[in-house]
Amino acid sequence: MINRITLYPWPGIRVEKTLSLLSDCGFDSVAVVFKPIEGPPIVNSEFFGGKDDGTLDSLIKEGRKHEMEVVGKLSVMCDLRLCYARSDLISIARNAIPLVHPFVDRDWYGFLCPNNQETISSYIDLLDHVLSEYDLDSVNMEYIGHSFAIQGDRRIFACYCTRCRDVFRENTGQDPLELSQLDSSWVRWRSSKIADNLRAFKKVAKNNSTIFEITQDQDNVAEHRLDNMYRRALGIDLNLTSDIVDRFCPRLVHGESRLAYRQLRHFKDIFGFDLVPEMTSNFIEKPEDYLSCVKTSELSSSTGVALTGYGALPNSVSTKTLRSIGELVDL
Repeated sequence: MINRITLYPWPGIRVEKTLSLLSDCGFDSVAVVFKPIEGPPIVNSEFFGGKDDGTLDSLIKEGRKHEMEVVGKLSVMCDLRLCYARSDLISIARNAIPLVHPFVDRDWYGFLCPNNQETISSYIDLLDHVLSEYDLDSVNMEYIGHSFAIQGDRRIFACYCTRCRDVFRENTGQDPLELSQLDSSWVRWRSSKIADNLRAFKKVAKNNSTIFEITQDQDNVAEHRLDNMYRRALGIDLNLTSDIVDRFCPRLVHGESRLAYRQLRHFKDIFGFDLVPEMTSNFIEKPEDYLSCVKTSELSSSTGVALTGYGALPNSVSTKTLRSIGELVDL
């Protein structure tokens, strides 16, 4: 069973010591965020900025030494730096507000329109460069769909930028603003565009013999049929993506949402996804929390379980907790 931890490489990271610790604690898979939702990538990219300081190479080398699967993690349509630099790329909600804080629920979030070919082509180039130059076992893409604005208890869907409205009007003869945000033709159109993007990304992964994964946050409202939320709010139709994606990584515990065992079984039984559910490190108050995550994943016949956030935040999992996890769980 895959037992993964996600690293957000921090300045001055001691790669050898960090990977040795994680291996000692029983982790056999490490996901490295090479392009985060804020801050520069750790690889050189003209469009997204950043520079290659050898960190990714070092992490891959050390991972191989400890026989760990090494996954490159890429945040896609959530990019705060790019939103600030290029306001023309920002996703626009139905009520014309941009999807940046305070209209989204985190101050480090800024969402891009997923129907802008300039953005998608740049991500394809970045992905192709990384997979061509670095020996990664898998690539994991998060925030691959739409998002929505928050106004009180209401969710205002996106994207209603001029570009999206014009293309939808050309395809259907209708202005989406004249339709309900849950209109079936609008929902289907958005989902088809996201599926097209995923096919383009999967082609790059396949050309480089790399496993293709996506990670997706859950809604903050408990709902058994999460696929309805994905399709309507995020434009992610699991029926369309099940033949594209090799592994699906729903966040088991993230924010205010908690994904239940029955929901994992729902994903597995209905869509046949190879699952690697994950939980964020700030929800591990004691090692038993991680054990619960592992047991829940085992019951749903998941391929593995992932822990994300180590090294990203001041409240990330402590070294003591990591060691306790290794002692508690037979990884």
